[in-house]
Amino acid sequence: MFQDDLQGSDQTEKYHCWYRQMADAVSAALNSYLWVLGHVNEQLKATGKDTHLAAAVLLMEYADQIDGVAILAQKGSARNCVPLIRTGFELQLNLMYMVQRDDTFENRCLAYEFYHWVKQIKVALKCDPSSETGKQVRSQTKGELLADAFDHPSRNIHAEIAALQQMMDHARFSAVKVEYDRSKPKHWYGMWGGPGNIERLAAELGRRGQYEVMYRFWSGNAHGESALQRIDKCRMEMQPIRCPRGLPNACLNACNLANEMAVFLVGRFVPQLKDELAVRYLANVKPGLEFIKSVEGLDG
Repeated sequence: MFQDDLQGSDQTEKYHCWYRQMADAVSAALNSYLWVLGHVNEQLKATGKDTHLAAAVLLMEYADQIDGVAILAQKGSARNCVPLIRTGFELQLNLMYMVQRDDTFENRCLAYEFYHWVKQIKVALKCDPSSETGKQVRSQTKGELLADAFDHPSRNIHAEIAALQQMMDHARFSAVKVEYDRSKPKHWYGMWGGPGNIERLAAELGRRGQYEVMYRFWSGNAHGESALQRIDKCRMEMQPIRCPRGLPNACLNACNLANEMAVFLVGRFVPQLKDELAVRYLANVKPGLEFIKSVEGLDG
């Protein structure tokens, strides 16, 4: 059952007008962030280095989460915004820690990149039926659905593993590899004595409050443990698909992700744009935020 099936045409039209305006507000905040990102990317390119690849990719990945909320908002789908905002917050922590300081920026970018290859080689080893990892996964999944997911007889898995290992042994990662072999932290940000988990990372960045709400409280949505939140306690009814309850809050959180990172990046890389960013915020972003805050009857 969809939300639109439960209300009259007049109410549906009113709600969809709200959806569009809230989606536009998120898009305006995103566009402000992307404007800043364009200037940051130009500055990174000007260094002539390719060691900042991880930061550039993460910054774009961050934008995707916010854009996803804007798309869902157009349909009034509030609950599906939560995983995107939660992922966006985790990306924010990774980004802020990565680009935090000049003296650690390059090594942290390379650490993130190195961990990508570590994960890739772990998957490749599962595809090798002669490796201990490959034997173990086949033993554990025998007779189950997708038990053959790691079987790729047409591929030269040994050559792929060798290529991945060669990538990890490249001089580019020499300092990272020494630290990884020494400490082997679970996450890239744990290298060189960094935070051991996402909670400690949030605390180090002064975002423990956001962690408690946007990560820990919302973890149920990511782990299939929040289904009972669909119950409307006032009416004792189950919320329909694309229920807009909580949509204003979701859109505000998405806007905040965009605005916070825009301000952070300007302060870190392009401080000369501070005044122009403020002008853009007042003209393009603030009106949308004020509209979202004015919406009544859709509290989550």
